Amino acid sequence: MQYDDLIRDARNEELMPSTRVYAVFNAISTCWQSPEALMQPPTALPERIERSDAGLVRQLARWAMQEAPQGELPMTPDVAVALAERVHKALGAKYDAAWR
Repeated sequence: MQYDDLIRDARNEELMPSTRVYAVFNAISTCWQSPEALMQPPTALPERIERSDAGLVRQLARWAMQEAPQGELPMTPDVAVALAERVHKALGAKYDAAWR
């Protein structure tokens, strides 16, 4: 799936919150070849991503890869969507292959 499709799912309030947050993880992970790369320390993510956002990306990745759909959500769906939009904007339409 493409970023736009995944973000549309994340915004769909008819879906369960965990499904929406997981869709955000998938949307962000479209920027990388391996979702495991998102588990790296925030300093390992591209500098174009704010450090606070990089920490949230890591937190989201940890939940999505280790706990989802169980466990407490790392953030609300709306906060997750806003995070994805900031990351998407920071990386631009063409993602730097060096970070994939």
